[in-house]
Amino acid sequence: MTRKWAINIKPSIVIAGGGIAGLSTAIALQQQGIQATVYDAQDPNYVPGAGLGIGSNAIQALDKLNLKSAFMQQGRSLSSIQFISAKGRKLNTTNFALLPSNEAQYISILRSELLELLRSKIDDPKNTIKYEKKCIGIEQNQNKAILRFQDGTTAEADAVIGADGIHSSIRSQLFPTSRIRSAGYSCWTCVISQLPDGIDDKYATETWGSAGRIGIVPLSGGRAYWFICINDHMNKMAIKTLDELIEHFKGYHSSVIDVLRASDPGQISYQPIMDLQPMPQFTKGRIALIGDAAHAATPNLGQGACQAIEDAVILAKEIGRQSTVEQALRRFEQLRMKRVNKITRVSRMLGVVAQIENEFITSVRNFVMPMVPASFNNKQLEFIYRVDFND
Repeated sequence: MTRKWAINIKPSIVIAGGGIAGLSTAIALQQQGIQATVYDAQDPNYVPGAGLGIGSNAIQALDKLNLKSAFMQQGRSLSSIQFISAKGRKLNTTNFALLPSNEAQYISILRSELLELLRSKIDDPKNTIKYEKKCIGIEQNQNKAILRFQDGTTAEADAVIGADGIHSSIRSQLFPTSRIRSAGYSCWTCVISQLPDGIDDKYATETWGSAGRIGIVPLSGGRAYWFICINDHMNKMAIKTLDELIEHFKGYHSSVIDVLRASDPGQISYQPIMDLQPMPQFTKGRIALIGDAAHAATPNLGQGACQAIEDAVILAKEIGRQSTVEQALRRFEQLRMKRVNKITRVSRMLGVVAQIENEFITSVRNFVMPMVPASFNNKQLEFIYRVDFND
């Protein structure tokens, strides 16, 4: 029998995954008076990833979590992203601010710094976050949902939130026909301790050319991170060293080479780029998927972490307002499905345009891009940055 919550009774929630999606959800649930337990597969000393860009939509979500001020102090405010040809010619600009404002609309930050900030907002983190708890199975009945872990233990609750990433074991079990897709290119990333002289730290850049794409994103404290996307349809990681990357981009403008030369070879990370084919649902019964487990997108719009934080705020709000967890999860799905699937599609399409290798088509693209007004670019992306958390 479906249970309705009395005023003084709150549902029990467990969250599989202690990344941005899982921690944000735990914080949002705390604000509803619901103490969730987070189970993370990683060791507590694990330091993930490189940098992130957080747009105004997620800044609004962080404001709902009472984290906006601390977040903006930790990160680096950027005014825009400039698109540049391989030879250094400016092609176009996308401004991050939707409206004239003195307030930052886009913040860059290390993923590890954002995670630490989220952990600092968790009540009783030692007991709330359980590490080295890899989920391998899930089941549910009329009254409970049950997580099973690799170490043989279990956790049960009124609802389970699957925040276990693009390779989610929960999604694989709930929706076995879901499909992870290769984007056709791979990505190298690195954080550098000091942005080389001559590179402006007020905006991010992406250099597009037939050899691949390189983004340079300033961080706080004079640091920066870069990412490189090179077509790699077989995911063979054909380039394995920093010297090989420098040689690969030897025809690009000097800022690209300077940033690569400022890098520590031991700090470079590699991964093939994947996304999740948009699904028709990401909830079932007492179980909901959020973040990359539900709607992993390519990084071309910089919305992976942003949509995870949005998910958290909206899911917790629905759990707090609906009379049953099943109703809350269904309503969450209805509110999020169209938006996140559109972002996945647009991001994948942008990657196709950005990764063009043919030199003739590249030259045509570079000829046309400067003719497109920045206002047009902003208009196309307006649906991302305008979000209503008060529905």
